[in-house]
Amino acid sequence: MRRTFLLLAALSLLMALPLVARAQGKTARLVGYEKAGFVTGEVDLSADGSMIEVKNLKSVYDQPLELYVTKGFDNQAGVKVGMIPAGSHGDMRFDAPVPPGEMEGMDSVVLKVPEWTVPVGLGLLQ
Repeated sequence: MRRTFLLLAALSLLMALPLVARAQGKTARLVGYEKAGFVTGEVDLSADGSMIEVKNLKSVYDQPLELYVTKGFDNQAGVKVGMIPAGSHGDMRFDAPVPPGEMEGMDSVVLKVPEWTVPVGLGLLQ
């Protein structure tokens, strides 16, 4: 009887492990490239890499912003996620543009005004 109880307890624990060990997504806190207050907000990358969410975005720029996920801080080496319309503040969601396996190597978020060479916002995915 005791052996059966221990076996059932161990089996229950093994079944619960995937719930506990579920992967967590990454978050990047955005800061302005030239001045920290020029761009603020957060970017969340879902654990499976399929969804990117921009939260509490604030920007002093009147232009639309391109959102890139990249290795390092080079938007040219990154993947364009989407375009944030001019004057947008608040929350937005984007489908990740690349397979989840490729998103794992990305560690930064870059915001750029179209046709500008210098990014206006940066964030490190952690």
